[in-house]
Amino acid sequence: MYYEHGPNLHEASLRVPLVIAGPGIWPGIDREIARLQDLAPTILEAVGIPTAARPPMDGVSLGPRLDDPVARPADDGPVTFAEGASPLFAGQTAGLFSGRRDGRHCFHEGDLALCGRPLQPFEVFDTESDPRLERAVDAPPADVLLRLETARRVWPPEEARERCARTARYKLVLRPAWDGTYTSALYDLAADPLEQTDLSLERPAVAARLTGELEAWMAGLPSSRTATPRTEAEIEILRALGYLE
Repeated sequence: MYYEHGPNLHEASLRVPLVIAGPGIWPGIDREIARLQDLAPTILEAVGIPTAARPPMDGVSLGPRLDDPVARPADDGPVTFAEGASPLFAGQTAGLFSGRRDGRHCFHEGDLALCGRPLQPFEVFDTESDPRLERAVDAPPADVLLRLETARRVWPPEEARERCARTARYKLVLRPAWDGTYTSALYDLAADPLEQTDLSLERPAVAARLTGELEAWMAGLPSSRTATPRTEAEIEILRALGYLE
């Protein structure tokens, strides 16, 4: 998981350049993916620790790519994964869910949000006219209220997150929907770096491959249902830093 400050997985947030310099390293740009889990085996190989002496690792050494440019098709190579975070503040409305499970949190649709705290009643607020969530809406539209209540029932707090699978060329993004499912979109980052055109129907084989990879990865993620509650000391530290209301 990356930043705890926002829900989306646009490349502007995920793509961080990795700069490596030293004797014998090829001077140039390698545009393939470098994953966080690849850094440890790369460093261990660079300092001469053999594979047999290392603990099991998920990543692979980038060493061969530092010696010479690697020529591969743009959609070949490893698949990497990422998930967005739930915004820390309940009033942030960019995603389906915002806030923290042990504090005030909200489920959003358009300008309306269903908000509350554990063991307390939830109310609907208009985030456009009342961004501080101070005045509950007296009579929210019944259809919107039903969708928000459904989202609250089917999504455990903090689990309504965007997730993605990424190759050097393609990116598949799953976005949580109010009914407990995901909507998906496939982007060709070489032709569409701003991620505006969904190619799922045009390139079903790529979409199916990345969907399978992503679902397998998601199956191994921890659930907030079994997460350890924050201690009072942790809550106070987060509040002092401005991360909790």
